Amino acid sequence: MIEDRTVLLNGLEFTYLEAGPKNGEPVILLHGFPQFADVWATPDQRGYSCKARPICVGAYAVSELTSDVLALAYHFECPKFHLIGHAYLLEVTGDIGIVAEL
Repeated sequence: MIEDRTVLLNGLEFTYLEAGPKNGEPVILLHGFPQFADVWATPDQRGYSCKARPICVGAYAVSELTSDVLALAYHFECPKFHLIGHAYLLEVTGDIGIVAEL
């Protein structure tokens, strides 16, 4: 069953879809441009969630997108998770891999 949800991260309200067993390994799927969460069970990225649309172009930097994904993992108390992204979000997945190694 897929459930629509919202979460407040980094001062922005994101929409996301949640599915799977509660005791399963966490997986975060990142949609690409110009798609939304309904492509996968995934959070909408900055600019896609109605209440997560900063005006400043700098608010869409890879470091900000990375921070959102890490905040989502922290929100769900997932110190370890699988991360899958496509399109421009491949850069975010790589950035998170670097951050996670630090």
